Amino acid sequence: MTNTRVYVGDLGNSGSRSELFKSFAGHGDIEDVWVARNPPGFAFVYFKRYRDAQEAVEKLNGRYVCGRRVKVEIATGGKDISEMKSRRESSGYGNPMSGGSVGHSPPRRGGGYRGQ
Repeated sequence: MTNTRVYVGDLGNSGSRSELFKSFAGHGDIEDVWVARNPPGFAFVYFKRYRDAQEAVEKLNGRYVCGRRVKVEIATGGKDISEMKSRRESSGYGNPMSGGSVGHSPPRRGGGYRGQ
């Protein structure tokens, strides 16, 4: 079964994984939601079926989601969900058993003050 990735744009800093999931869940089975943090302002919602993704695009494009009027469209190119999940699991990111945090950017490497 192939999944369909839906782009959600113009979120600003207000997009949350759980709120996006709630907004899109009424349109079909969702495989995952990924929210960009650096830079913020967009997300991808992965639907299990194309027809559900298309319905979400038709119903939610130009509507208010997460307090913002968003642009919603079928995404083209990029990573599919299996590649995304594989990278997330291999790094421990997003895996509750390893202490990872789903829906947030992984910690930055190096930390500390750059001027030192």
